[in-house]
Amino acid sequence: MLPFLTDQRTVHLRHSPCERPALLLANTSDDQAQSLGDITSLGAQELKSQIDLWIDFAAKDLPLSGNQLNYWRKAIASLQKVSSQSLEQFAEYLVEVWAIVTARHHVVEPGRTPGLEAPA
Repeated sequence: MLPFLTDQRTVHLRHSPCERPALLLANTSDDQAQSLGDITSLGAQELKSQIDLWIDFAAKDLPLSGNQLNYWRKAIASLQKVSSQSLEQFAEYLVEVWAIVTARHHVVEPGRTPGLEAPA
């Protein structure tokens, strides 16, 4: 089944047969909140909370030690506690860190690395 756009209500899709073990629904408005209450949410908050997955993916093939990866994880967790960013801002920040480490081959420290600021 390929992704598709539809005008069908969420409740229709929730009860439709599905050949896959999971069905991913994206909703453009909150008017179907009652129907969505029966479905496991996978929004920006849930995605951003998977710090290990983000760091493991972003750090693949980077010259970082285990300690450096742990510092990166802790920095991201701390950032999420003190600031609310959109999913796009969060992902862009990780990409910025990845690009700087890739280009300069050194660890990035917010406030100490030129050109890198914590997302607003």
